[in-house]
Amino acid sequence: MFFERRPRVQWHPGRLFEGARMQISFLKDLVSPRNPASPYSILQYTKARGRLERFVNLGEFRPTCLEYSDYLEWAAGDFADQFRYDSTVTRVTPVDPLGEGEPSLFQVEVSSGSTGERTVHYARNVVHAGGGRPRYPKGVPVGAAGLLHSGEFLQRFPATFADHDSPYVFAVIGGGQSAGEVVAYVLERYENAQVHMVMSGYAPRPTDNSPFVNEHAPRGCSSDTSTGPTRTVGGSRPLNPHIASRQDVRTAARRRCHARFADTACLPCHHARPRPSPSGG
Repeated sequence: MFFERRPRVQWHPGRLFEGARMQISFLKDLVSPRNPASPYSILQYTKARGRLERFVNLGEFRPTCLEYSDYLEWAAGDFADQFRYDSTVTRVTPVDPLGEGEPSLFQVEVSSGSTGERTVHYARNVVHAGGGRPRYPKGVPVGAAGLLHSGEFLQRFPATFADHDSPYVFAVIGGGQSAGEVVAYVLERYENAQVHMVMSGYAPRPTDNSPFVNEHAPRGCSSDTSTGPTRTVGGSRPLNPHIASRQDVRTAARRRCHARFADTACLPCHHARPRPSPSGG
């Protein structure tokens, strides 16, 4: 049984930027490294979607992030009877239902997001996959108007800054892929905006997709995933080279993108304010 607080399977919905690609080979999907013949591989997914030949003809080892999110939702579809969406686990307690002197089961308390109904389930084994939580630099007024974390960017940013012609001034904190994708998004869609990219290093971090790195990362991830260069969690991902190579973004960046170097590392959050008019208003 799977309990998921969202209404459906979603993979980083706030960062599914158009054209953004995964940093790892499609062969590192849910199942292929363990069982290449599994019916839940990404190749089986493209076949089921009627796109296998097109996928092969592209000659691209890295699927788009949007495609990978759809792949996960497709794979979960075969287990629909085992999923409970819109369900938040509020407590997990070891219990001894048989009075044997030591816990033999876990009591799992679940709350429905839509109805508020509370249910109790029992299991011998529990796997916790709660995901990450947004983190902000110290002193940032969390909850302030115009302050967004990259994890909710696409859900909130377009509505918060609906006037694409307004002379906004944006500050994007972070030097990884999520920050780079946000900068590219803003430069492409807000022609009169100024963007200040604040980062702890001296340049955005490029992706290291070398065979050496990919050989090492899986072996080390069991003990420490915080520094693995192939992480796909937004906010710490290295900047994908496709962002820097796009000529339209580079041209816009020369006019409207500014780099700021901080003393300490910050995870991406995105803040904006309208730029004062020439009259000072």
